[in-house]
Amino acid sequence: MTSFDGQLTWKIKKNPLGDFFYGPYSVTLNRTQINTHQGQRQVVVDKAYLYFTPSTTTVKRYLIKGGYVKMIATSDDLKFWKVLIG
Repeated sequence: MTSFDGQLTWKIKKNPLGDFFYGPYSVTLNRTQINTHQGQRQVVVDKAYLYFTPSTTTVKRYLIKGGYVKMIATSDDLKFWKVLIG
């Protein structure tokens, strides 16, 4: 197998045993990425509220389901996340 520029090529080195092999001798797979968000995480709840600090009780901003954020840091107990929106 070889991989180059989004293509994976698999060449048959040895035919399978028996006389019933009708498959191709090489296969090329192409990868097309549309609307990729590499290194980002998708919001999976209806509303994810954004707090400026862990002690803040009022909220004016939130993310909606389907949006993407990049994780910057998390608290030790994983309750608070620092994210980059974009």
